[in-house]
Amino acid sequence: TCQRDGKSVYLDHLVPDPTTHSDRRGDQCRHAQHDRDQLKADGVPKHVLRRIRYVRMNIAKLTAPTYRRIIAQAWGITPRRVSSLHASPPCETLSIASRKRESEPHYLNGKPNSPLAIEHHDMLTTVLDTIDACHPSPGPDQPLQTSITLENPKGRFRRLPIVKALLSRPEWSELMLDHCKMMCHLDNFTFPNKPTTWIVRNANPDARDTRCNRDCACR
Repeated sequence: TCQRDGKSVYLDHLVPDPTTHSDRRGDQCRHAQHDRDQLKADGVPKHVLRRIRYVRMNIAKLTAPTYRRIIAQAWGITPRRVSSLHASPPCETLSIASRKRESEPHYLNGKPNSPLAIEHHDMLTTVLDTIDACHPSPGPDQPLQTSITLENPKGRFRRLPIVKALLSRPEWSELMLDHCKMMCHLDNFTFPNKPTTWIVRNANPDARDTRCNRDCACR
């Protein structure tokens, strides 16, 4: 998700179905309409919907030139003027909750092992390479421009070497947040606890771990 001046571009991962031969452009339009219909059902006001654009694509192909082209077409800007960027890799291979039900271990010795884990890891690597290319670490006298957040449920994500490499840089930090403690007055459903790792850059310097001690609004 990229944002500028309250306007958002959502990049949804498109997984091609090899068993079908449907028109891809038509599929993308239908998916975008479905996403908009869901937002309407969730009560998102029309004036907010007008600010949202969907791009449905294979995120493994989100290279730096593609990312620059998408935001240029959406807003006519360069990455430097993006206010915030958020990414969340697929959690099914990074979660440790289902490891006993895996027919093939997704990870062995800290490295992706199953075909799906390898695909997801390549996707994450591409996204992080794009972030590095388009939102590089600033020089000593340069301010940070874009707020960047990465999140995934507590599990393998924070232990990945590519994530550890980010955290070795002074501008990146790690937070542990429980979803149920992050509710606001706009949320009209009960959140699960869901301990989640957040890797952040240029975030609020006062941000701290936020954990639930059965003192949230969902309990």
